[in-house]
Amino acid sequence: MLIEGYIGGSPEAYPERVAAVASSTHLTRDAPPTLIALPERDSLVVASGTLDFVRDAEAAGGGLELVRIPFANHVFNQIALNSLGDQTGRAVRLRFLEQHLR
Repeated sequence: MLIEGYIGGSPEAYPERVAAVASSTHLTRDAPPTLIALPERDSLVVASGTLDFVRDAEAAGGGLELVRIPFANHVFNQIALNSLGDQTGRAVRLRFLEQHLR
C-alpha cells in the first residue's frame, strides 16, 4: 500500500519508477557518506530491505555506517522524544555530522 501510494501504482506496473526512487540504484563509490540508524524493533519497515541496501552500498564502495538502535520502533526519535533510543540517535547523528562536515 505504501509503495503503491508513493509511485502511483504497483511495482509491477511501474518498474522504472521503482528504480528511480530506489536508493540502491544510485550507489557509487562517489556517493556521499551515509548514516543509517536502524531501529531494531521497527514494526513498519522490514529490516531486511535496509540490510540489503547496506550490503549493496558496501559492495559499491560507498562510505556507509550502520548503527542499530536497540528496542526502538519506527520514528522512535519522534514518538519517543527524549527516550534512550532518541538520545542515542541524536548522539550518533551529531558524531556523524561532526566527522563528515569539516
